[in-house]
Amino acid sequence: MNAILVTNKWQNIAWEITDETRKIGEYKCTKATGRFRGRDYTAWFAEEIPISSGPWKLFGLPGLILEAYDSKMEFHAFAKE
Repeated sequence: MNAILVTNKWQNIAWEITDETRKIGEYKCTKATGRFRGRDYTAWFAEEIPISSGPWKLFGLPGLILEAYDSKMEFHAFAKE
């Protein structure tokens, strides 16, 4: 078996943070939308968890992303607990 090395540059997403909120578990989450590699994404993040991270390559918001999906629902990640 041959090894393959793949390199990839992290890309910042120009998130647009909205005023819309909802609860995910015990956390108040805020909705943000952004475009990444040709897809439109919605992310729900919790500022109470001050970690600028999320699933896959989605990051850059002022809180942990607890749910994220693209407009066609081909990608959907969410925190269960």
